[in-house]
Amino acid sequence: MVSVVGIGAGGHAKVVMEILHAMNGFEVVGLLDANPELRGKRILNVEVLGDDSLLPGLYEQGHRHVFIGVGALGDAATRASLYAQVKGIGYEVVQAIHPTAIVSPSASI
Repeated sequence: MVSVVGIGAGGHAKVVMEILHAMNGFEVVGLLDANPELRGKRILNVEVLGDDSLLPGLYEQGHRHVFIGVGALGDAATRASLYAQVKGIGYEVVQAIHPTAIVSPSASI
C-alpha cells in the first residue's frame, strides 16, 4: 500500500481520493490545505493536517507520494507552482486514473 499525502481538501481533492480508492494500492494519509479553518477536520475520513508548509516534514517522515487536488478553473498557475514545489522536495506525484476510464480511439492526447 502506497501512502499518499493530498494537497487540497475541496471538491477536486475528494474526486481524486475516490479515484485512488478505486485504483486500490493507495492510502491517503493526510490532506494539506491553505484554509486554516479546515485544519483538524476530516474529509472522506482523512484528516486535514495543515497547509503545504508541512510538506518537507512529511517527506522527512517517509511519505514520498502526493496528489495535487487543487482545482483550477482557467488558471493552472497554482497547480503548476505546487507541482514544482513537491518535485523540488523529492515527492512523486501519483497519477489518478479511474479503472473504468475509457479513452476514445479517435482521441488525441
